[in-house]
Amino acid sequence: MTAQHDQECLRRVQAGDPQALAQLYDRFTPLLFAVALRILGGMAEAEEAIEETWHHVWRRAAAYDARRSTVAAWLAMIVRGKALDRRRTAGYRAPGAAAAAAATSSGAGEAVMRLGAHERDVLELAYFEGLTESEIAQRSGTDAETVRAWTVAGVTQLRDLMPPGEWL
Repeated sequence: MTAQHDQECLRRVQAGDPQALAQLYDRFTPLLFAVALRILGGMAEAEEAIEETWHHVWRRAAAYDARRSTVAAWLAMIVRGKALDRRRTAGYRAPGAAAAAAATSSGAGEAVMRLGAHERDVLELAYFEGLTESEIAQRSGTDAETVRAWTVAGVTQLRDLMPPGEWL
């Protein structure tokens, strides 16, 4: 499927078409589940975050703006937000090795594993734990400017490593 097809499905969801939502669900739930599992570390918690995500998409599909992101990126940010909210309110532990392995089984996960250690760590802390540059700098014992440089380098490398059409 293409980004255009995803956008058309989302337009149909905006019009109240449950079949379009089902198509998006089938296409993106494995990716979204990997993100939720990586953040939350438990199957039940990840499943609840996925359920909240799809309810949000059904209710708020009109909030999607194709000029700002792909459908995949929009969905990933929603599930990330839902998972981080669950983690903050329930005090979840960091995910274990099984969750990390599940989250890195996709092309995106493989690309992340090819990053340098600093770049990978910074992106994982920002994305999966929701830490700010200042918090990452404090945790890593470096300054925010270095964290920013690692972040830019990591994102640039990810774009170069990702197969065409898979960059969120």
